[in-house]
Amino acid sequence: MRLILLAHQDDEIFMLPFIDDSISKTIIYLTSGVSRYASQAETEIRHKESQKIFEKYLRPRNCTVVWWGNKNSHPEGELHKFSGSDEIKSLLSYINTHHINVTEIITTAFEGAHQDHDSAAYISRKLGEKLNLVPIEVATYPQKFNNIYSYQVITPKFPKDILNLYSRKRVTFLALQLIIAYKSQRLTWLGLGMQTIFNYAFKSFKVSQSLPITFQSPCFYEYRGRANQKTILSYLRR
Repeated sequence: MRLILLAHQDDEIFMLPFIDDSISKTIIYLTSGVSRYASQAETEIRHKESQKIFEKYLRPRNCTVVWWGNKNSHPEGELHKFSGSDEIKSLLSYINTHHINVTEIITTAFEGAHQDHDSAAYISRKLGEKLNLVPIEVATYPQKFNNIYSYQVITPKFPKDILNLYSRKRVTFLALQLIIAYKSQRLTWLGLGMQTIFNYAFKSFKVSQSLPITFQSPCFYEYRGRANQKTILSYLRR
C-alpha cells in the first residue's frame, strides 16, 4: 500500500505520476485546506469540492482517502503546530487500526516553499521512522533567486531520482482536469498551473533529496509573509 501524506486538498497535483497507476493508495490530507478564520460555509464548500474531485478523479485510480485535517480541525497554514509526537502516535494508531499495510510513503518535499508542505515532510519522516520506511519527497514550488523570485514548479532544488515509468499524456491531462476542477484554488493555480502542465508534458519528473530540517534560503513562504521560518522550525525541531 502506498501512503500519500499531503497538507492540502490539491497537493496531489504535484505527484500525479505516483497516483496514475494500479498500485493501491491511501491519501491522507493533514489539514482542512482552509484557515482558522474561514467561515463554516467556506469550510464546507472546500470540503465538498474536495470530496467530489476525489470521487471523480482519484478513487478510480485505486485511491482511498482520510480527511484527517477535517476530522481533527487542523487549519491550513498551521500544520507545524500539529507535528508533535502525539500526532505521530495518532496517525500510526489509525494506520494500524485500519490495517493499512504501508510499503511506501510519498509526500511533499522540505524546501521552504509552503510551511505546511515542509511540515508534511517532517511528519512523513517521523512516521517513516516508526514504519522503517524512508519517504519519497516530491518538490512543489521551490524558488530560485536571481534578483527576483521565480517558480520552479515540481523541479527540486537537489534532485535525487528520475521517475520514468508513467504515461506522460495521461498525467498531463489529469493535471489539467484537476487544476480546472479545484475552483476554490484558481488563484493559486493561476501562478502554478501552466508550468506544472508544461513540466508534465515535456520535462522529466524528478524526486527530491531529503534536505535537513534547517533554515532554507530562499524561503518562499517567509518572503511572502505567510509565516516566520524560525517559528516553524521551532515546532519541527522539537
